Amino acid sequence: MRRRSDSKIDPPYGQFCLPLLWERDTSCSNAVKATMIILTISSLILLWYAPHLITSDWDNNHEIGQSDDGFLLVKETLGISPSHMSIILGVTVALGLLLILIDFFLVDTSVWPKEHWDMNNTLCYDEMFTEPLRNGRVIRRPGNALSNLSYFTASLCILSVSPKPICDVLFGSILMMLFISSFLWHATNAPWVHYLDLWSMDLSIAYLILRSICQFLCSSSYFDLVCTLLYGGFSAHLGRFYYLYATRDEGLHGASPISVRARLAGTSNVLGKGHIDILVRDACLFIGLPVLYCAIPYFILFPYYDFSLTAAKWACRTLIIGWSYRCFERWTLDGCLVMNWAKDRNVLASAILSPTSVLHFLTGFTILFGYMALYSLEEKG
Repeated sequence: MRRRSDSKIDPPYGQFCLPLLWERDTSCSNAVKATMIILTISSLILLWYAPHLITSDWDNNHEIGQSDDGFLLVKETLGISPSHMSIILGVTVALGLLLILIDFFLVDTSVWPKEHWDMNNTLCYDEMFTEPLRNGRVIRRPGNALSNLSYFTASLCILSVSPKPICDVLFGSILMMLFISSFLWHATNAPWVHYLDLWSMDLSIAYLILRSICQFLCSSSYFDLVCTLLYGGFSAHLGRFYYLYATRDEGLHGASPISVRARLAGTSNVLGKGHIDILVRDACLFIGLPVLYCAIPYFILFPYYDFSLTAAKWACRTLIIGWSYRCFERWTLDGCLVMNWAKDRNVLASAILSPTSVLHFLTGFTILFGYMALYSLEEKG
């Protein structure tokens, strides 16, 4: 099992990695590197305002207009009544309080099979995430764990929609699995559950893109069948990949093989393909992923359909904020100043300001708003 000594970590934890990445990238000139960074930031700013560049009468036709009433938006896009939505939110809050009470009154060994789950192995987790360990507690990293409740809320909303195609039922179930597996991974640090977390996370990310492509290419009579078969097949293929990855010695049981630091140090093993040097263009591609993620729905669907611009706007903006802040997590570029201040001072502050905690909380709403926008599609007359 690979382990890197803290004394050999370069740059040290908490320090921004981009300057060292810039220095070691000799693939292009400084001018080209600067241009790539400027274009990446500019594209994120453009995505923030992208919904205003598209015309749609959907919101006005459904009496939403410029309203900030979230219950009205959910009712008009998904058909979920305010009373039903209140129940969903109430269940989410109740579950959150229950988990907090369990953490407050019990210790980890009374809830988790600590030795069997190899919970003392925190090599990968410590290299990837900034939130401090609370050893002996049921929820070791409360911010990173409890923030997954937004996925729980999104899952309940999607599963409450009626009528809905079978592929949406599968998606809502996968989203519930993401809540469970991601909560367990961040609460226990058990290495085996990390693979389930990644599997359900990748499937949750991919679905809205797949759904938008199927809606564009397939007639309404074949959409559900095609989307369900493709999503089910992709789920099986991805599950097989992560199963094989979990059984390898160079998986995610030791030091993180995919972090920026591992790639800078020449010790990475990117998804079993061995070491791959990291360049500034790779960092820009990673930072700019929200643009690529939103490009398909915007450019292939929205010119031909009316839809809720309000839902699309908040899908984009929650993704931009959550993803951009997450880029300062330890396994990526690191150097999150507010987290560096909070992590040694206050458990609550470090939980709230953790880049992964913020990502979880906001992208749960990204997925829900994105689904609302796709579900609201109506062909333009």
